[in-house]
Amino acid sequence: MKASRRPSVSLPQWESSYNHCLRSIEKRRRRGQASEEHRVRRLNEIVALEELLTEELCPC
Repeated sequence: MKASRRPSVSLPQWESSYNHCLRSIEKRRRRGQASEEHRVRRLNEIVALEELLTEELCPC
């Protein structure tokens, strides 16, 4: 049996992390501190979170 590379995460933890990334992007945009690097880093985190959730819901 192959061990999962990523740790399991609960839906509330996932949702909290996801919302944090979105709020971080919006907060910096409103302050005029939005850098492309920050936005890309946060969007990459969101993609990773979405992949993790997909694996949790459908481990096929």
